[in-house]
Amino acid sequence: MNFFDSHLHHQAISNSVMAGVGQFTAAAMFCNSAKLSDWPQVLAKAHTYPQVVLPFLGIHPWFAGEWNGTSHEQLAHLLATEQARGIGEIGLDRPCGVAAHLQEQAFMAQLQLAGEFSCPVAIHCVRRWGRLLEILADHSALPAIMIHGFTGSLEVMVRLLSLGCYISFGPKLMARDGGEVSTLLGHIPLERLLLESDAPHMADGNYPAELLHLINFCAQLRDLTPEELGKIIYENGKVFTN
Repeated sequence: MNFFDSHLHHQAISNSVMAGVGQFTAAAMFCNSAKLSDWPQVLAKAHTYPQVVLPFLGIHPWFAGEWNGTSHEQLAHLLATEQARGIGEIGLDRPCGVAAHLQEQAFMAQLQLAGEFSCPVAIHCVRRWGRLLEILADHSALPAIMIHGFTGSLEVMVRLLSLGCYISFGPKLMARDGGEVSTLLGHIPLERLLLESDAPHMADGNYPAELLHLINFCAQLRDLTPEELGKIIYENGKVFTN
């Protein structure tokens, strides 16, 4: 079976975890940062496990105050030297307490870098879907856009799909209303579907078993075997590595 985790953090990656992941036919994971102090840790994990861990570096909206000229130059350098393979996680978050203008300043600057270096992005959004859709409509040329841990409505998902986005679901999907889950999974084209653990934040210390549970859950709803869905998800992830 192929194993692909579209979104996790460096704290979840250890020798024991990687030994378990290594038992799969093929494996890959996108390791995302949230703040500047994460960047060296993410790069170190990618260096240690270069065939599996792909580093995404960025400033999360919770830490948008860290975005300035220096962090811009640092990220540009890491992208130019191909140490960073993507930008993430970045985005917008209404309830987090950081001023909206600071979040948008950091988000849009990082989207500009993604366009400049033609690299994929992993986007976090909480209760600012309308504004996100407006911004992404002006960045349609980005090579690959992942909406990580999607918690929005069917209407929002359809609009994001129309903008070329990939939709990544995490463990929270299994806690949503069953009819809502069936509707979302029934309307998303399989070629745009991604799954993630968001470990260690959402995996309850049981990584990668939590992601396998999510794969089994989604496979059953799409009338596929876990092996079939795992292969589809793995192939979808390749779009972000080209």
